[in-house]
Amino acid sequence: MQINADFTPRATSHAATSTWVASPSGGVERRMLDRIGGEVARATTIVRFAPGSAFPAHTHGGGEEYFVIEGDFVDEEGSHKAGTYVRNPPGSRHAPSAPEGATIFVKLSQFRPDDLQSLSIDTCAVEGAPTDASRPPEHRSWPWRSAEGTSCNLASWRRRIESGCTGHGAGLTARRRFVGEGVPRRESRRLSLN
Repeated sequence: MQINADFTPRATSHAATSTWVASPSGGVERRMLDRIGGEVARATTIVRFAPGSAFPAHTHGGGEEYFVIEGDFVDEEGSHKAGTYVRNPPGSRHAPSAPEGATIFVKLSQFRPDDLQSLSIDTCAVEGAPTDASRPPEHRSWPWRSAEGTSCNLASWRRRIESGCTGHGAGLTARRRFVGEGVPRRESRRLSLN
């Protein structure tokens, strides 16, 4: 399967207009943003887990990183609530579930083989994110990692001051960008997950 497989041009996908596609695991649906391969693929996807759904134990040969958009995403490492960013390096294994339901933004098989850093960060609890003098003061960006030829960060554009992660735009950045809530200045219309 090939979806937005040419990474040369900019690709924009509006999740609200994309079709949910059933996965082999009951109660788990995906909105595929890019994909190269079959069921095991290099992919960027929004995945929705119905309450009580789960994936069987599996290994991520090329690694996995995800951001929990809503709900609690549970695996052997614990419960990852909305606003949590997780990196599982190549060779990592887990059996994820969502007892109460969850939606995640996930990137699969996009790690270098020698990039073995594991990470779990509750972005709602992170204080003191660095600012960039060239950007508006409501913009914050946390650089999570940098490997040869790759960098990853999570950015927040606050429309107003609120507690928790409400009102933030969030994204995983590695050549492409995901926007959950809010709109970066250069975008002309609001993007929505629902």
